[in-house]
Amino acid sequence: MKSSKSILFLSDIHCGSIFSPCSPNPVTKTTTWNPTKLQQQMNEHWQWAKDQLVQKPYLICINGEPIDGDNYKENGNALWTPDVNEQIEDFIKLLSIYPKPQHITMTRGSGYHVRKGATNFEDTVAARLGVTPYTTVKGTDKYRTWDQNRNDKVIIDDIRTFGVNDVVFNVAHHIGYNRAFHNKTQALTAMLASLEFMRGKYWESKNFPDICARAHVHYFVEVRFARIRAFTEPCFKYSGDRYFTDKGVPEPPSIGTVEVIVESNGHILVEPHIITNDMYPKYDIQWY
Repeated sequence: MKSSKSILFLSDIHCGSIFSPCSPNPVTKTTTWNPTKLQQQMNEHWQWAKDQLVQKPYLICINGEPIDGDNYKENGNALWTPDVNEQIEDFIKLLSIYPKPQHITMTRGSGYHVRKGATNFEDTVAARLGVTPYTTVKGTDKYRTWDQNRNDKVIIDDIRTFGVNDVVFNVAHHIGYNRAFHNKTQALTAMLASLEFMRGKYWESKNFPDICARAHVHYFVEVRFARIRAFTEPCFKYSGDRYFTDKGVPEPPSIGTVEVIVESNGHILVEPHIITNDMYPKYDIQWY
């Protein structure tokens, strides 16, 4: 008999940044890093989001960018370590704070953060976490010809499709960013409209996605139509000084996770766990 199952969506953790969470005492080749005050606060948010879980995750989906990368355009500025391997080690420790699920799956994030040349470091993360290889496209001769260099199965890819309790999830990191608050849902609604043209093409009609999860934009919004819904995921990275204000107007990111609970009868409950306004860092006022 089927039981209620929880899928925990994590994305844009950016471990390695001084604006993101880290383990209590990250270790580098030369020293032990003392987390900044912002990191200490972000670590509290990481723990807080874990404590908000309705139930133990059956599956954790890491939807891109568990690490921040070497930030080469700024010569490693705002990193506690530019060594990507050290970032990976610390992310593994950071994730271990959460309950161990039965399954973990991943998607690919932005190349700037997770790729160096032809090496994608999310492959290393996926291997370390024991992500089970999966087939991206059904193994007919037609698809094997197109996909012959992929050895039929992959550990991580740009788009991930999976099912839990007869509910089909379509997950990818990338989605368009909308600056104006009243347009935040625009990219999602456009994506869902495009998906309708794919109904019965890339998916059998009976397996058309019920839920689409996207990340990348660092804010949470949700769109729901009659038979499909979509959301963008929060993140775990404060904006740096250059990004924290736009023309003097603060635009803080959504910090937290999204938990999707699928009941045995297919009923879906989307539970965003996002820090409240009073939990954000506040500007210090210097009085004269």
